[in-house]
Amino acid sequence: MRVHFRVTRFLQEAGVKLGMHSIPLATACATYHKFFYEINQDVYHSYLVAMSALYLAGKVEEQPLQTRDIINVSNRYFHPGSEPLELDSQLWVIWDSIVQCELLVLRVLRFQVSFQHPHRYLLHYPICLKNWLNPYSWKQTPISVTAWALLWDSYCGGLCV
Repeated sequence: MRVHFRVTRFLQEAGVKLGMHSIPLATACATYHKFFYEINQDVYHSYLVAMSALYLAGKVEEQPLQTRDIINVSNRYFHPGSEPLELDSQLWVIWDSIVQCELLVLRVLRFQVSFQHPHRYLLHYPICLKNWLNPYSWKQTPISVTAWALLWDSYCGGLCV
């Protein structure tokens, strides 16, 4: 479980650095967790699956990412202060691994990579509560911030699946 928490934090941090919106990032987290719900985690490299989930989520949610950008952000995450990878055989091996892993993820999930995320509910319920509560109570209670934090924390575990 700790591995999934760390990898999901990597997903969220990399997604922010790549400029992903919240829905594609949530799709990447859900894809990652759903994959490892189906497959033994000792068989596949967690971070490779995470990079593939980012790549796939960008396609699914119509915010495509460049594979090289995912590789560079991941390289920077694992090796802070390093330079971007050169266009050599190592880069192409990682590139091919991400693409092949993306195909594996699609097959394991039976091409069902579309998710109903709770984000839309999180947008409507606080508005209803704000109209229902008095203004002083609303300002004193960080309902929206807490709800948003709980939502993203749910993507660190398997609750999103």
